[in-house]
Amino acid sequence: TDRITIDHIYEVLRCYNASAPIAEAIHKPAWCVPFAQWHCMEAADRTPRYFPKGQEAIAVSALGNPDSFEHTIQTFGCQLVGSIRYDDHYSYTEADVAAMADKAAAADAILITTEKECC
Repeated sequence: TDRITIDHIYEVLRCYNASAPIAEAIHKPAWCVPFAQWHCMEAADRTPRYFPKGQEAIAVSALGNPDSFEHTIQTFGCQLVGSIRYDDHYSYTEADVAAMADKAAAADAILITTEKECC
């Protein structure tokens, strides 16, 4: 989102309430956790372990806005070489996971997904 769009949002909000506080937030992931480590950790122990900057990656998602997720992957320095998209809240099958692994191996890339997709 560029500054012009944000300023326009402010203008529209001010039409409804001229004095209400408006907060801006930035979504910026700081790190990744390899699945094998994530799967074995307690939630409180999921501290930064890995940052795949410079690596080729395939995005795997079942999100309402996969474009945003894929852009996020690129912003932390991965080269996005493919994506696997499913409908929002899709339940992966064993065949899906095997296909993901095959696609990653064929591209010599890592798979990146969200914590939501791992649960």
